Amino acid sequence: MKNIKVVVTDLDSTLLYNDKFANLEQNKYLKELQNKGIKLIFATGRNWIKTKDWALELELNKFANIVVCENGSYITKVDNLEPMMIDYLEPKIAQDIFKQLNSENIKVYFQKIDEQDILYTNKVNILKNENDEVNIKNTKKLVENINDIASFEKITFFFSQFKADLDMYQVFDDIQSKYHEDILIAWGFSDDRKEIAYMISNKNANKGDKTLKLIESLGYKNEEVIFFGDSGNDIPAMKVFINSVAMGNADNEVKKIAKYTTDHCVDGGIMNFLKKKLEL
Repeated sequence: MKNIKVVVTDLDSTLLYNDKFANLEQNKYLKELQNKGIKLIFATGRNWIKTKDWALELELNKFANIVVCENGSYITKVDNLEPMMIDYLEPKIAQDIFKQLNSENIKVYFQKIDEQDILYTNKVNILKNENDEVNIKNTKKLVENINDIASFEKITFFFSQFKADLDMYQVFDDIQSKYHEDILIAWGFSDDRKEIAYMISNKNANKGDKTLKLIESLGYKNEEVIFFGDSGNDIPAMKVFINSVAMGNADNEVKKIAKYTTDHCVDGGIMNFLKKKLEL
């Protein structure tokens, strides 16, 4: 590959595994790559507060200093929360979706950019996603009045997670069909593939279109970028970027769409691919 100037990578199950860096040798390589002039950008489903420390560890703040958060809901600097290119969910649609999931006894969470440590949620008595409280460590606040439209302003991101063997696909597919002109629903598995999350955002908020828009605003071309990912929320980017790479541990649906496949993330899949393909 000639003239590659930017590497964009997902975090979970791509650069990270079980909430740790997947491969420490790879970290050293990526730092060296940035020193040689290749920009490194994260595009993740995480919000800024859960992304910045990983980015600082790999010294992104010294180079590109940009992360794409919440599946493209917004872009911000690494070292300071300075959101740009923000796409909020329309408040009435957000309220309607929240009410629907609440009526079906499905636990749901949403985030707001200016409250990075807080997840708003509903109170339901269910077994469908009873294990979520173990894995979600943010401070949680109940939405006290679901009829108050003000509670649903400036929402960037909804999500709900379940045990992977519980088939909730139809519920979220029906929501996607109903609001297809306004929202996008992406899915993603946990590293051990035992849990699945459904993520709802503005239709314009996805890792593909939003990241490409960022790349072009920085003066780069599509063919100068390599994108790495593993899960359903990476599919929009796999479709958009010419040089798309699925991790060896990626879901089969992702591998079918990606142009290339590399090794498992814990084996340094990003590093191994770049060493083979880059002409530096």
